Amino acid sequence: YGAYGDAAADPPVLYGSIDALEVVGVTAASVDGYTVYTFPLEGGYDIGNVVLDSGAGIETGRKVFSVDALSSALDYYYDTAADTVTLVLSTPLSSYTMVELCETEHILTVTGAHPPISVTGLDFMYGAAHGISATDVKGLTVHDCHFSWLGGGYLHTSDTGEQVRFGNGVEIWNSGRDIEVSDCVFDQIFDTAVTNQGSSTFARQTNISYTDNTISKCGMAGFELWLHGRFSKTAGISFSGNTVSDIGSGWHLTQDDREGAGLGHFVTSFGNVGSRSDIDISSNTFTDAFNASGTSSVLLVSDTDTDPGSDTLVQAVREGGNTYSGVDEWGYSTAQGVVSVLDGPV
Repeated sequence: YGAYGDAAADPPVLYGSIDALEVVGVTAASVDGYTVYTFPLEGGYDIGNVVLDSGAGIETGRKVFSVDALSSALDYYYDTAADTVTLVLSTPLSSYTMVELCETEHILTVTGAHPPISVTGLDFMYGAAHGISATDVKGLTVHDCHFSWLGGGYLHTSDTGEQVRFGNGVEIWNSGRDIEVSDCVFDQIFDTAVTNQGSSTFARQTNISYTDNTISKCGMAGFELWLHGRFSKTAGISFSGNTVSDIGSGWHLTQDDREGAGLGHFVTSFGNVGSRSDIDISSNTFTDAFNASGTSSVLLVSDTDTDPGSDTLVQAVREGGNTYSGVDEWGYSTAQGVVSVLDGPV
């Protein structure tokens, strides 16, 4: 997958959205000084974000999960049964030059065994799931691509009743081998820029590299890795030469105004049940991480109260010769909630 001609100046763009200005049958009603628009859709996909005028001033819709929760301008609700989006605006819809209804569907999905696949010189924008979702894949190269305004789709409701949302730039799920993501730009991602993760019992992730990418304004992390399968294996993973900044800022901050709800970690891992070895996190530049919970800028969640110094990921971060600025705290969080600040610079 790629482009030819003057693609460097104007690369092809793959949208994961519906152009709201082209939707037929839109209705409008005046309510409490606002105009409430209802858009009939046909795809049956949850709408995980609404981006207006290319996100100028980070102007995006705020997703709510009931009609009764619609209370302010830019609030919107996706009705699953009716397959409609209701959007509250303080200015006429016609005043916008672009309104993208971002669908909860991966823009590019790669699954199973294939000949080596190369994705080069493409833009992935306005999707509410992942830019690229790769599951059980061998041989994938992603080079010189741009990923922006992605994620925010509904994933599931937690045991505590919280609506969990998701959406990464590039995600390697369960098994993956011989994969390279390089010289790409990631910005305005709801969740994480690049990640390899999974839950399969026997998942294998080997020889995966993320190199010389520019990453900013991702809600969760620049880089996330974990495998929860009992007999899973992670080996030969490299995150090097990347420029990572303003993590925890961006459009995801418009979605949750609860105190302490903000995330933002340069590197994060939510436990690793299987074996993990040969992890390289080196020569990266990390600048500014916004984390409302105040836990850490490198967050590692373990299944047990282990010594953070013995964790392979902690060692990789500490010994990688990375450069940091705009960071106040380093930490290691266990499943029991214990946080110990690491001694000295990571």
